[in-house]
Amino acid sequence: MPDEKKLFSSIPNEFEPLRKDLWSLEFPVEMNIPYTFQVNCTRPKVNHNIQMVQYKNMEFKYKGKTTVDPITVTFRDVIGPHVYQKLFQWSKQHTDFLTGKGGYARNYKKTLTLNMEGPDGVVFQKYILYGCILASLDGGSLDMGDDGVAEVSCEIQMDYFDVV
Repeated sequence: MPDEKKLFSSIPNEFEPLRKDLWSLEFPVEMNIPYTFQVNCTRPKVNHNIQMVQYKNMEFKYKGKTTVDPITVTFRDVIGPHVYQKLFQWSKQHTDFLTGKGGYARNYKKTLTLNMEGPDGVVFQKYILYGCILASLDGGSLDMGDDGVAEVSCEIQMDYFDVV
């Protein structure tokens, strides 16, 4: 135990860690989805498909196609702004259930920004998510015996992202 204390006391104080609870996901202004109702979110994950070439008694590897996994976001749903309703409006830009018509990518693809913030609210790391599509929308479960807050979750697939 004393060695553990020594290890952490030697870390310089100027290196403040990024905290998991200081973040916000910005949607385009016209969507009017406030960040104050966000509960949790995943950061983007990149996968490089590694391919293999066999040559005699050796193997060589190279990078195949690269994919980006969707992020999952959970919100508290509230009576006023109706987070589910706003996300459903975005979903209707993909496909309208009433008419069966699909939308154009220029209308339903969005650019979102995921901000990692410091304790004072200053953004230290910014993920700009391009070509975002609402992959799934989940209104959450309801239970007469649970007086907790209703939650809405969604999966957002992006074409690519940048970290600035």
